[in-house]
Amino acid sequence: MVVKDELFKVFFPILPVCRFLSAKAKKDFLENVPRDSPQHKINGFLESIPDFIDQMDHAESLKKGTVKITPENVTWVRNIAFAIAFVINFIVLIEYRYVTILLSSGATTLEPKADKWAEVTLMVLGI
Repeated sequence: MVVKDELFKVFFPILPVCRFLSAKAKKDFLENVPRDSPQHKINGFLESIPDFIDQMDHAESLKKGTVKITPENVTWVRNIAFAIAFVINFIVLIEYRYVTILLSSGATTLEPKADKWAEVTLMVLGI
């Protein structure tokens, strides 16, 4: 800032919530911001600000919650959930068989059956 031909440094404080902007959001912005002119860059930044604020507020609220799921942990949680789903599907595929049951009316029906260990394991993994 220049006042009466004197140059002054101006410092803008960085709010703590700004530390919650993910690296992916920063990278996506830097890769996708229009660079046709300086005005286009500024307009792109100004248009992105509401999304940045929403993301930072959301990440901050997740970190302050009882269960702390930060953006860095989301990938880990997703991978664990995928592995559990894979194991569940594998057990269902291998262990479950359809058994023909004779009803009192003389009709037959098919019911899925599995060993007790498979049912217990699926119940535990499902929880």
